[in-house]
Order: sequence, then structure tokens, then C-alpha cells
Amino acid sequence: MLILKKSLGQNLLFDENILNEIVTAGEITKDDIVLEIGCGTGNLTKILAQHSKFVLGVEIDHNLCDILKENMLPYDNVNIVKEDILKIDLKDLITNFFKKNNLSQINTNVKVVGNLPYYITTPILIKLLKERENFNTIVIMVQKEVAERIVAKSGSKIYGKLSLLVQYYALPEIITKISAEAFSPKPKVDSALIKLKILPKPSVYVKDEEMFFSIIKAGFGGRRKMFKNTIKNALHLQEDIILKAFNIAKIDAKSRAEDLDMDKFAVLSEEFTKVKMHCNESLQKAK
Repeated sequence: MLILKKSLGQNLLFDENILNEIVTAGEITKDDIVLEIGCGTGNLTKILAQHSKFVLGVEIDHNLCDILKENMLPYDNVNIVKEDILKIDLKDLITNFFKKNNLSQINTNVKVVGNLPYYITTPILIKLLKERENFNTIVIMVQKEVAERIVAKSGSKIYGKLSLLVQYYALPEIITKISAEAFSPKPKVDSALIKLKILPKPSVYVKDEEMFFSIIKAGFGGRRKMFKNTIKNALHLQEDIILKAFNIAKIDAKSRAEDLDMDKFAVLSEEFTKVKMHCNESLQKAK
């Protein structure tokens, strides 16, 4: 018996046009292994199975797993694991899958596809980007407003930490926006299909990623305040050091975080990293 759990944010996608559009957006071919997150009852899984070499599905709900495995009996290229996507080691999962099926990772693409539960979209996205070396493309269904934040550019009111995080590691594109009518049960919000093409290297170079993301976090932690003030409070730097870095990056001292593009955050990160290194060297000499 099919019982969907609100606690897991389960809204099953049944519109076949959208299901096929996901396959098209992912450019799924018979050379591809597809990692599907949240398979539900298999509406998308069966279409992925028809177009790919293998589908490796991750589903957390035991009840749905039983239904899903029964629905996938006609397909010998689908493997379902009952796991929490946030807790599983994706490298181990994919490596073991390749070994089990005697597959070569040469000339075989791994792509991630999924209809993500809206309440944990950001944690899943962060995990996928941290473990991005395991695949090259992500095609996911998310809340429309989240998709718009992901692709937002500097100067926009919805541009923020999520925009920069995703755009640092990937090239995002909204494929299409989708009405709640395409799901059962209907969610209270509209959705969007978004594609993330993993970049071979981050979009900007920084020596210290921790510093880079600390600056971004600090800036958008007080987005109504002038950026130099939020940086001063977060990094405990003297204002003259901050203004010098702003000058090098050609940033107006009255700017807010939303005014800065990726390149400017990168320049600031490099300047503050130099300050950090100088302070560490001075402490070492003092010892």
C-alpha cells in the first residue's frame, strides 16, 4: 500500500513530458550511469533505465523501496539501495557499484538526477558539490525560488551564499519551471528543473577556500549592512586593512555583499589570506 510521508517531503512527479525533459536535460545516453536521488515509485527511474546503461537509485523510505523494487522488475539495469543520501559516502557507493557490475570508469559518465525533498534541498546540494569529483552533471527538481537563487547574479536581491556556492563549483541553468499540478500530492509551491554542469576547476582561483566562504558568509549574514562592517566584525580586522583590500579589488566602501560578483570576493579572499599568513608568520617568529 502506497503511503506518502509528509515528514520526508514526498511529492511524486507523474507528468511524462517533464520526466522526459529531465532525461533530455541530462543528455542521458547508454554510456551513462545515473545516480537517482529519491526514486519514489519509479516514474522517473523506468525512463532513466530505458536511456542509460545503469540506474543506481537511493531511496530512504522502506515502504517505497519495496514498491519501487517490484516496479523495476522488468529492468535488469536498475539497482536500488535503501539509504539516506545525506549520510552515505557517494565515492564508496559509486566505486562499489562499478566493481559489482564489472564496469570501467573510463569513458563512463556518472550523472545525478533527482526530485529533491524541498526541506533538505540545500544540504543535499552542499553534499553533492563537496563530492563533485564522483560525477559531472546534476539535474534536479527544486523549489522555483531556490532555483532562481542558485542562478542569481550580483546586484539582485535574491543573490546570496547559495548563488556563490553553486556558481563556484558549477555552471547552473534553469531548464524549465513546473507547476504544482505535475506532482501528487500537489506541493504548495511551484518547482523548477535545474541543471548544474560541474566545472573542471572552480570558477575563480583562491588559495584559501575557507577564507573565501567565510567572507561570503559574513557578508550575507548582514546583507542590509555595509560589507566592510560585516567583514570587520566577522574577521576582527582593522578597518584600514579592509579598506586597502577594497581599494585593490576596486570595491566601493559603501557596498553591500549583494553588489559583489565572484571575482571581487576572490580578490578580497586573496588579500585577507595574505594578512592571515603574515599574522601567522609573526606569531611563529614571536615564539
